[in-house]
Amino acid sequence: PILLSETSSDVEQLQLRSLLLLHQHLAAGDAESAVAVLETFYACPFDIQLIDLRERYSTLKTQILLSAREVAPQCQIPPLPWYSYFRDDPSKPLLALTAAVRAVADAVTERQSTNVQDDQCRQLLEYLQKNYADSSLCATVIADEFRVSEKYLFTLFKKKTGHSPIRYLHSIRMKRAAELLCEDKLTVQQICEAVGIPNLGTFQK
Repeated sequence: PILLSETSSDVEQLQLRSLLLLHQHLAAGDAESAVAVLETFYACPFDIQLIDLRERYSTLKTQILLSAREVAPQCQIPPLPWYSYFRDDPSKPLLALTAAVRAVADAVTERQSTNVQDDQCRQLLEYLQKNYADSSLCATVIADEFRVSEKYLFTLFKKKTGHSPIRYLHSIRMKRAAELLCEDKLTVQQICEAVGIPNLGTFQK
């Protein structure tokens, strides 16, 4: 989103590189690094060419909004009013920019976490569909397979599907058992064993 011109002055190159770093940190959800770049850009005298703080604020505001549009389009960014709005307190512009940067980085981090959880849930569903016939399958075995705690497993699965993993496993088994009953080729006991239901009494319940 930021191009460095070969004909730019050293000061302009420094500014552009700082903005590029800001964008990269925001895209990675790294709030602390993004804030560090922001503060440096805002406070640095840029050698002998002093840039008006109003211009710096406007430049940073534009970059934050552009980055947010690209990496966190659903982010609700705190208001970034015109610089003149802060004339009563010169520290407020930087505080407003910092709040906006943190909001964007947090939104990226949340999206990344959601993507990870979606992928984990997809793998869980595939695992249950593939291994439902294993009568030893339980919450502990599933959690161990995915190297997570049983609490995390339950919370994630409930959040994404509305059911506990064991309840979902039971529904898979019962659906498959119903299909086998309709085929009328196996006894009830054989069907129980085929779908992973440990005993006939459980199936009848």
